[in-house]
Amino acid sequence: MIPKFRVWLPDPDVERMLRVKALIFESDKTRCVCGYAYDFYLEDEDAIIMQSTRLVDKEGTEVFEGDILRHQIQTEYTFIVKYDKDKGRWYGDGLSRTYQIDITTDFLKFYKVIGNAYENPEVWKNCRRRKNILKNVIKTLEK
Repeated sequence: MIPKFRVWLPDPDVERMLRVKALIFESDKTRCVCGYAYDFYLEDEDAIIMQSTRLVDKEGTEVFEGDILRHQIQTEYTFIVKYDKDKGRWYGDGLSRTYQIDITTDFLKFYKVIGNAYENPEVWKNCRRRKNILKNVIKTLEK
């Protein structure tokens, strides 16, 4: 299996997500090739690279690390896709609820990619804010 990647360029002049065509590991830097116009060193651009899970959501959209998934019926179930290198698994880190869940083909039958943490930060921040509010409420109730 050949891994697939995409990269987020946070530079305000560019600020875009690009598909990675090749990664070239040199002695001290990693060169990222994204087509004719984009050939750069990851370290120089503060670029954020994300790997594909090789899974698709309920609509056939490929799921990448950093994507935000939302349940199609129970919309309060929102997750950001992350990789657990210790356990070698893709998981959803709850944004609206405080728990983690394995990202599997069966799981994705009910979820849709609604954006990602970089191109759609407002979705992520809104979910994060609700999660923090919920944590504060729980702390208050425990006192």
